[in-house]
Amino acid sequence: MENNFYFEKEQCWYRDVCNFYNTESCSSGCVRYLEMFFLTEESLIPKKKQYLKRISPDACDIPAFEELNNIKRQIVDIVDNGKSLYLWSTKSGNGKSTWAIKLMMKFFDEIWSGNGFKCRGVFIHTPTFLRLIKESIGGEKDLVEKLSRKIETVDLVIWDDVVVTDIKDFDYSNLLSFIDLRLFNEKSNIYTANKGGEDLRKTVGDRLFSRIYSASDYKIELKGSDRRGI
Repeated sequence: MENNFYFEKEQCWYRDVCNFYNTESCSSGCVRYLEMFFLTEESLIPKKKQYLKRISPDACDIPAFEELNNIKRQIVDIVDNGKSLYLWSTKSGNGKSTWAIKLMMKFFDEIWSGNGFKCRGVFIHTPTFLRLIKESIGGEKDLVEKLSRKIETVDLVIWDDVVVTDIKDFDYSNLLSFIDLRLFNEKSNIYTANKGGEDLRKTVGDRLFSRIYSASDYKIELKGSDRRGI
């Protein structure tokens, strides 16, 4: 295990449902905790976002939440079949990233048993990753190379904020290359973005639009209000 393991029973993902929580059996030897610790640490999901609160949809988003819940129930089959989700909204704070992480955490919860400490998914904040690639030119490349290997091989990648501004040529080429490789290898992706349809095409051009939008098996728009303060 590459990460420095530490056991925090108060931070266990299963503390509210595990019969052994806070008993003598609740210890650093718990295989479920070990596997989930590894999966979440390797995924790069920010620690605070690994413990998600329940979010209630505005009335306009009830059908979208129902569809997302259906995807959540089928997440292992969806990932096994290399299917992708494009989740977007012109508004911020209404659950795009939260839902993407919910789906990845549900995937981890379903496959931890027998996983054997294998990295299965990674959360990429796209603008940050593209910036790191630029900064690595002629400099420290270890982090970018490690992230690149993960992106190329893991079962599921979340591309968070995949389109937040106009994509320049250098960023465009890198993003297109990674996504092309994942599609070629039939790997699953979840994209979150602030544009969809023709607005997206105008921003990213036909080639990237084809990969991240047209090639996605599920396209879901959230229309509700900002939920961050609720």
